Amino acid sequence: MESLSDRLKSLGMHLGMNQTNKITAWENSLSFEVVLDLQKDVNLYGENYYYHEIIDSDYQHGIINFSDEPDLHSLNLWSKISDGKTFSKESVVFLDCETTGLSGGTGTIPFLIGLGFWKDQQFHLYQLFLHQPNAELALLTFLSEVLTPFQVVITFNGKSFDIPLLHTRFVLNFMEDVFSTWGHVDMLHFARRLWRLRLSSRSLGSIEKEILKITRTDDEIPGWMVPEMYVDYLRSGDPNPLKGVFYHNKMDIVSLAALFIHAGKIMTNPIQWLDDSLDVISAGRLFEELGQVDTSLSLYKAAINQGLPLPFYLDTLKRYANIYRKQQNWFRAVQLWVMAAENDDVDSCVSLAKYYEHREKDYASALHYTEMAIRCCVDGAEVQQLEKRLYRLLLLSGFGN
Repeated sequence: MESLSDRLKSLGMHLGMNQTNKITAWENSLSFEVVLDLQKDVNLYGENYYYHEIIDSDYQHGIINFSDEPDLHSLNLWSKISDGKTFSKESVVFLDCETTGLSGGTGTIPFLIGLGFWKDQQFHLYQLFLHQPNAELALLTFLSEVLTPFQVVITFNGKSFDIPLLHTRFVLNFMEDVFSTWGHVDMLHFARRLWRLRLSSRSLGSIEKEILKITRTDDEIPGWMVPEMYVDYLRSGDPNPLKGVFYHNKMDIVSLAALFIHAGKIMTNPIQWLDDSLDVISAGRLFEELGQVDTSLSLYKAAINQGLPLPFYLDTLKRYANIYRKQQNWFRAVQLWVMAAENDDVDSCVSLAKYYEHREKDYASALHYTEMAIRCCVDGAEVQQLEKRLYRLLLLSGFGN
């Protein structure tokens, strides 16, 4: 099958910085800047075309209102973007690229770079368009100029795709990578951590639908069609189909900003903003890993009270108990282990057996929970280890004489 790069080359498009050929269709095309409502910028390397829109400060995007302040401090607890520094929302820029291919590599170029940021209490959307391949250096120069005020980039899968791709394009054009010293928050990682138990897909589209409650209009086109539509534009010179690409990119940027605001709310007050018990225990795990033990305990307790499917219920009880074990709060740990053991959880039975043997010297109780573990266990190798424990406890309690 002919690759996209081969198809572009067959149209006269040569990937790289020394591009001089033009596709004949461009010369006879409709005025793309009029059709796509673009503005023009000129720098030392040529012309650039971009779309600019100011989104109202009270714009409602699904469940998120853009007048809400993103909580950068709380998000920094998770992302570690600032090493203790404080950022304002005006120092953050959202970025998403539409490209000539979906796999990355030196043959893939970004032809539409979407940016979103707050300025003067309003949200600005910019979309930088590569109107012809030999304008890449001019586009990247313009991009660098637009990005000057910012210090943190927010993406969705940008650590794996967008930022490495732009790094490659900067290098190939002998330019400095503007992102090299920036903080970077990839919201895909947050989405995976928080909604992995409930959502089978953590794509931005799934997050929009299931979490942010957003439905795209009929203008939307699927992401896999984007490269093909740019090729069609280069071949025919007709920019009209690109309207769907611009809409797709705009929605990605605006939804990314909405997700960022929502994530800040969750990190500030997770119990208020999470209403599904599976999401609550995911947040509990996240806060536990961040060392926010008190918040984690509150979340585990809330999830148990809300009700959980049995496997998640048992796992949460054990995580809950393990925190108390580390704090040497044995009374609470034992209570939770007992709750799990009553549901035939082998690990909790073993934990109780160890507790009674080593801390209480209560060999009868240790025997009881070891026998319970053997009855519940289905792993032959583990049963053998438990039987060794049982034999030792029988000796200690005097029954083995």
